[in-house]
Amino acid sequence: MVRIAIACLFCLLTAITQSTAAAAALEREEILQALKEGRFSDLESRLNELQIDFETDTTQDRPLMEAVWEIANLSGTPEIDAAFDRWIEQAPQSYVARLARGAYYVGRGLDARGTKWSSETSARQFEEMRRHFKTARADLEASLPLSAKPMASYYELIVMAMRSGKDKEIEAHYRSTIAFVPRAIEMRVLYLDNLQPRWGGSFKEMEAYVEKSAKILGEGKDLNRLRALVVAERAHVAREADNYPEAQTRYGEAIALHDHSYYRCMRAGISAHMKRFDSAAEDLDMALFMAKTSDTCGDQI
Repeated sequence: MVRIAIACLFCLLTAITQSTAAAAALEREEILQALKEGRFSDLESRLNELQIDFETDTTQDRPLMEAVWEIANLSGTPEIDAAFDRWIEQAPQSYVARLARGAYYVGRGLDARGTKWSSETSARQFEEMRRHFKTARADLEASLPLSAKPMASYYELIVMAMRSGKDKEIEAHYRSTIAFVPRAIEMRVLYLDNLQPRWGGSFKEMEAYVEKSAKILGEGKDLNRLRALVVAERAHVAREADNYPEAQTRYGEAIALHDHSYYRCMRAGISAHMKRFDSAAEDLDMALFMAKTSDTCGDQI
């Protein structure tokens, strides 16, 4: 019975991921169609609109970043490569065109590298990642002087630096961004993510950063989102040590601070290990309800 229940749990988990992926695919399909049909002005108009909205209110950075993430999640093909090249040829001084192609090649680099530990990743995979990152970096760096607030470009540059172990670049790009968008929460979440112990940081560094951010953000949902990430990392450490009761408690604390489908999914898995199937089902149900286009149970915030 336990095995059946666990199997059912993971069926539900898969359903959440598939449901979310389907919702996201609609948006990606529109981007793909526009690229394939050469309707670059349509993409440019929409991305410019999001960029302008962000520049008008820099606390509203998520809509812009969600669009960038969708582009970064496109499946790389020679056809799409060529479409991006044609777009740049038509609009070489367009900020959003450079940002879009840069994000696309960041995604291609991440796909080439894969998600396994370095020891389980081939030299060829790393070389392919570096090749795509080189293309991405050229576009993203070229985009910087084309916008007064190129936050999304710096975000993608930091993602590459994180995957390449270039701490000085991470710090430099972060400092450049915070200088003109001090309250941009997506950038702060990304930076805090890099301070996690699993990536070589520490809880001391994470907590110090949250305390420093509090002076800028003040109390509220954005600061609680950062606090939740610290608590969730403690849950991760407990889970890795097979300390399921503590992990469950910690994820509960994270949910109280920032209720997110990822935390719900993680707590559901822990509940399954503890044979608390009613609790697991409740969390999975809520995660399915909460899931958005760029959020899946397998993604970190």
